Amino acid sequence: MSHAHIDHSGRLPMLVKAGFSGPIYTHRASRDLCRIMLKDSAFINEKDVEWENRKRLRKGLKPVEALYTIEDARSTMSQFKGLVYQKKVKILPNATLRLNDAGHTRKLVFSGDLGRAGMPILP
Repeated sequence: MSHAHIDHSGRLPMLVKAGFSGPIYTHRASRDLCRIMLKDSAFINEKDVEWENRKRLRKGLKPVEALYTIEDARSTMSQFKGLVYQKKVKILPNATLRLNDAGHTRKLVFSGDLGRAGMPILP
């Protein structure tokens, strides 16, 4: 994960809930921020769904499910691997990861904005 902004981290609990069981590599500070942000995001989502389902019940509609729960967020945190800047870490047999401060680089092997398949704006 490139950084902790919610547009980069907010769907991680959904990914884990869908079955992803691998490590989530990021800087230690981003990991620590996600511990707070993902729990908060899940809490808000659960409350919004609770409110929505009360309205749906009155209308005789099926309830909806939260995108992820506080427990999903907690579970996701167990997969985070907090790294430090400048230290190379072998993450796969032929892949090494090294975190650098933001700025211009000569090599780029990761994008934090992949979008979602089938979306008309983000191919």
